[in-house]
Amino acid sequence: MGRVLRARDVMLDMPVALKIVRPDLAADVRFRKLFDLEVRISARFTHPHIVPLHDLGELGDGTPYLGLAFADAGSFANLREEPQEWSELLRLTLELLDALGHLHARGVLHRDLKPENILLYRGDDGATHVWLADLGLAHASNVLAKRKGRMEGTPGFMAPEQKLGLPREYGPWTDLYSLGVILWELITEAMPFPLGMCALDADLQPLTPRTGLAVPAGLELILTNMLNSEPLSRYDLAADLRTELVALGRPTLAGDSVRIRVGHNLVGTVATAVPLPVPSESASSSLSRSTLGSSGAGDGGGARRRLALGVRG
Repeated sequence: MGRVLRARDVMLDMPVALKIVRPDLAADVRFRKLFDLEVRISARFTHPHIVPLHDLGELGDGTPYLGLAFADAGSFANLREEPQEWSELLRLTLELLDALGHLHARGVLHRDLKPENILLYRGDDGATHVWLADLGLAHASNVLAKRKGRMEGTPGFMAPEQKLGLPREYGPWTDLYSLGVILWELITEAMPFPLGMCALDADLQPLTPRTGLAVPAGLELILTNMLNSEPLSRYDLAADLRTELVALGRPTLAGDSVRIRVGHNLVGTVATAVPLPVPSESASSSLSRSTLGSSGAGDGGGARRRLALGVRG
């Protein structure tokens, strides 16, 4: 998308990430219009897990730039080299789902979710937290890619409906598919499908966590649902997925079972035997209220919920 430089905002007296758009994109009139629109839409989001936008402007040659809050702990891409225990990965994933639910409830999809777009920063509490980034850049560049006959999204992380070029099939489930790929890679140290392929091209292999990583048994079924080739068979909402992950994260006794749901359809029951720590009650309650309250979930089926969301195609 362009260069990212560390800079300092002299007015705010704080470090910022200066994202400068590539010259070829900056010269495209269609991209510039989409970029300006999408970034202004993104700037309206105020959420603890969406990266704050401090500035938007142009360099002397007219190249657009963004001034974003500086993520001092890298991104999910760093977790490939710095593996986390499941309890920590779960905590970060819940924060990301909260941000995605906030976007989806307002009719906005990310469309290019990948490890590099999930930033990490150290909070005042000393813990690492998530910032979702590249909302406007992802959409604008993807539209330009489609116009030039290329697929939108990033190979390996794009959902089947993106690979097929079916924007009418896009929805929250599209972003959740990409998240499934990300989690699979961080857990197993391998992509769920061969390079450049998706669920249309190959079958999932059994989940094999990296050496030393303990995960709940029910996680494999959840990831399998996230990575289903059929959009209607995936989770409808980030809040639905969040509920299942929190349930898996609770300590369980050997032989206990956890029921896994996708939307309103029970799709499996699995044995669980790995006790895991629970995210703090206050953080979990807060995220649950904000996510569920903004998700737009109702009593209707998946098709009715999707129409109600009014996601921009």
